[in-house]
Amino acid sequence: MIPVSCQHAEWLDGRDTFDVASKKLDLYGNRADIMNKSQAKTYLCQYVDSSFRSTKPCRQRMKERNVTIDDILNVIFWGKVVELEDDGPGRWKCTVKGLDIEGDELVFVVAMDENENSVLCITVF
Repeated sequence: MIPVSCQHAEWLDGRDTFDVASKKLDLYGNRADIMNKSQAKTYLCQYVDSSFRSTKPCRQRMKERNVTIDDILNVIFWGKVVELEDDGPGRWKCTVKGLDIEGDELVFVVAMDENENSVLCITVF
């Protein structure tokens, strides 16, 4: 299959994406590496067990609010990604909202890095 109106395109892994000037594009010329909220939730669920980390300010805030890792996990698995922003190639920042294990509302912000398969909790509130 040859991409229409694209010069110097290289197909990647047999998928419907190709690399034009080092940017992954889909068949319609859109960035193929854009993540949506549903994909962000899937990513969080997939990598939270193996690569979850938190910043020092986040750990301090967790201590102040009596937020545990179990609370964070409950929100990740049962909550909703309410905001998602592109933070560079393969990097995303998202806000997740849900209920902790006691049923209280919990919101936290995480940075996800697809290049390193990592999840970094930035803050909780």
